[in-house]
Amino acid sequence: MKLADILEQYISHRHSTGMKFACGSMQLRRIGRIIGKEADPGFLTSEDIEKALLVNGRITSTSYTKRSILSTFLKWCVARGYLAAMPQMPELPRKPPALRPYIFSNAEIRRLLSASRRHKRNCILVHIECIRMIVLLTYTMGLRIHETLTLRIDDIDMASNTVAIRDTKFYKTRILPFNSAVALELDAFMQWRKSVGMSATPGSPLFQNRNGTPVKYGIVLKIFHWWCEVSGIKRSDGLPRKPRIHDLRHSFAVRRLVEWYHEGRDVQALLPWLSVYMGHSSISDTSVYLTMTPDLLRASCERFEHFVSERTSHV
Repeated sequence: MKLADILEQYISHRHSTGMKFACGSMQLRRIGRIIGKEADPGFLTSEDIEKALLVNGRITSTSYTKRSILSTFLKWCVARGYLAAMPQMPELPRKPPALRPYIFSNAEIRRLLSASRRHKRNCILVHIECIRMIVLLTYTMGLRIHETLTLRIDDIDMASNTVAIRDTKFYKTRILPFNSAVALELDAFMQWRKSVGMSATPGSPLFQNRNGTPVKYGIVLKIFHWWCEVSGIKRSDGLPRKPRIHDLRHSFAVRRLVEWYHEGRDVQALLPWLSVYMGHSSISDTSVYLTMTPDLLRASCERFEHFVSERTSHV
C-alpha cells in the first residue's frame, strides 16, 4: 500500500476517535509530499524521515511537532502490520524553552483598538471593521482565534447576550455570555454589517470579505501586527518574536484573575469556571495561560496580606 493511502487511513482513524486532528492531518500530508506519495512505507529510511522533519532545510520548533506526529503514525503502522519494525527516528537538539506569552495591558488594548479606527489601509479584499471586531471578541471573550473566525451570524444571540462556540476541540460546543460593553460593540457591528449589505442568512460567516468569502487568518495576523507596530506595542524582553494574536487569549485569562483578586473573590473556587469558559477539559489546561505578571503578582500578594491580617485580628 502506498504511503499516501496509509496516511489518509490513519487520519480517518484519528477522526473516528473524536479528534479534529487538524494540525496532525496538515503535517502528515506535508510529510507525505516531501517523502513522496507513491513511496512504500516499508522502505522508509532515517534519511527520508530526517528530510521530512526539516522546515526550509532547517530545524525549527515545527520540527519537534512533526517528529511527535510522525512517530505516533509510524507506531500505528507497526501495530497494523504496514511496517515490520519502527524506523530509527533522528534525534533533534534539545528543544528551546517555550516562548513566554505577551500579556497585553488594558491600556495597550485601548491603543490597539484606537489604532484600528485611525490607521486604515486601503484593503481591496477585507473590511477593517471585521478585523477590529475579530480582535475585540478574541480578547474580551478569551477565544481561540479560529473560534472567532468561524463564528456564524446565528451564533450571536443579542437577546440573551450570548455567543455559541461550536465544534471546537473534540467537537465540543459551549455557550458564552458577554457583558454590556461587548453587547454595545456587537450591536454597532451588526448595524454596520447590515449597512454594507453583508449576508445575514443563518449559517453565513459573521466575518466576511468584500466578496462574501470568510475572513482568513493570514490577513488578520498581518493587520494585527501592523496595528501593534503603529501603537508602539512590542516585547521588552529582548526576544525577536512579535506579540502574537493568540496572546490575546492569554491576556484574557490573566486579566480575569487580576479582576477576581481585586473584587475579593475566591479565585481557587472560580478557576474551574474559567476553565469551562475557555473550553478546557481540566484546570491544568487553563494553567498554561496563567502567566505571572506584575499586576497578577501584586493582586495575589494584596489578597494574601488581607487574608493574614483577618486571621491575626481574630487571634
